[in-house]
Formats: sequence, C-alpha cells, structure tokens
Amino acid sequence: MGRNRRKKIGSVFYDIGSLRAAEVTKELGDWSTYPRGADRMFDDGIDTLTAVAESDPAWQDYFRDQLDLDPTNPEHIAVAAALMGLTSAYDVQLDEDEGTIASIGEDSSAQIKIYPSSDGTVSVDINTFAKLGRSRQTSLAYSMIRRMAWGMRRYAEIHGVPPSGTIYLQAESDGMAMNGVQTWAKLGFNLSTKGDLRDAIRAMGFTGSTSQEVMMERNAAGQTGFDAWDEIVQQSIDDNGGAEADGGFDIADGSTSLSILNAYAARKNY
Repeated sequence: MGRNRRKKIGSVFYDIGSLRAAEVTKELGDWSTYPRGADRMFDDGIDTLTAVAESDPAWQDYFRDQLDLDPTNPEHIAVAAALMGLTSAYDVQLDEDEGTIASIGEDSSAQIKIYPSSDGTVSVDINTFAKLGRSRQTSLAYSMIRRMAWGMRRYAEIHGVPPSGTIYLQAESDGMAMNGVQTWAKLGFNLSTKGDLRDAIRAMGFTGSTSQEVMMERNAAGQTGFDAWDEIVQQSIDDNGGAEADGGFDIADGSTSLSILNAYAARKNY
C-alpha cells in the first residue's frame, strides 16, 4: 500500500485493522511508509548487532536463551534490532543481570528492556530514549516505533502465534529539551492523564480520560484532539512547569495505536 494508501484524518483514522494480520505486518515493514532514508539508518543498527552477535558469547546466549532467536539468521537479527530500537547504532551494550540493552548512534541513544512471553509474543519497555542534538532525522521517533511494532509482530509470526504485545514508556515534557508527552501520544501511545494535563484537556473542550480517547474526539468547535494535543500539553506545562504521563502502544491487529500511527504518517505524507 505504501504512499498510495487512503488518508482520512480527524475523528476517523485510517483503518490498518481492515487488513489481514500478515498484511499489517508487511505494511509496517514497508520502507515506503517511512521517512525517506530511514532504511539506511536502521541498516546501521543491524550491522552493529550482527557484529556483536557473531563475536560475543553473551549476546549469542541472549539471542538463543532469552529471545529464542538464531543469532546467525539475518532476519532474526533484523527483528531483534527492531525490538531494541537500534537507529544508526555504533555501540550496543547488554546488561546481562538486568536484561537491558543500551545503544548509542548518530541519531539517538536508548535503553530498552525486552520481555518475551512463553506464548511466543514479546513486549518492550522503553526505559529511556533521546534524540541527539546532531540528529538530522526529523521523524526519528515515528520511524523507531513503526519499526519496533513491525519487529514485535514479526517475532510473533516467527514463533507461529498471532501478533500481540505492548510497547511501554513514561513520557515527560518540559517546554524545552523534553517533548515526550506531545510526541508519543500523536504516535499512538495511550497515555494516562491526570492533574494539570487533565485540566487542560477539559479546558479545551474534550472529555476523554486518556490520550487516545482525546485523539478520537472533536470538541464543540470542531477541532480534533489530534490537532489540539500540542496546545493541551503546552497549557499543562505553563500551569505546572511540565507534563508527565505513562502508557503503552498496542501492536495487535485493529488497535487504536496502529490507527493513530497511520494517521500521523498520512499527515506527514510518508
């Protein structure tokens, strides 16, 4: 489908859930649905992970024992790199005690923890993610989440089960360096709202209790929650000096997370 897919934005989002499961995974992995050049950026991370998987017994054990993947299989390497959010990574480190992966690249640094389930699916916790100041990738977070969702779904398919799982994170915005609450909600995360953030939502005429509920609404003025979200978060920052929220991104078929992610892509003409 790629760049020719239907683009309807507002209270009704592009319904990726109308596709069959394998088609959803294929769509998420289609580089034509990413910002141009994203494939080269992710290739760097795959190359780095391939090198450590070839040379480091600890990584080989992690692949086999923890992820149930083959460290010599190129597709399994690509899936693992997606789960780890590796973008232009030139260094990747494994904390064997915590099971945490830390990476640093030209574009970003991240700390990720992967939670494989006995049913053949996997969830991911983004402990930290930072777009580095020298990054020229304007849509890095979008690319990482889309690729991570593809990796989680492909992981389930490799293990012969229906794709499911959640990407978790805590988001912060301070009006300066951190803009997580604005960014992650518009990429499909279902963030909790409370305190000044909830007050700002009500002040803008929305009734939802989570970011996804707000995204799917229109207020009395006809404004979508998607369009109003930045202003809502900024109001919370003005009132409280910052905004915080936590939540998850559901990668399963028909999820609201996937629909909002595709709405974002349609607005950006990916």
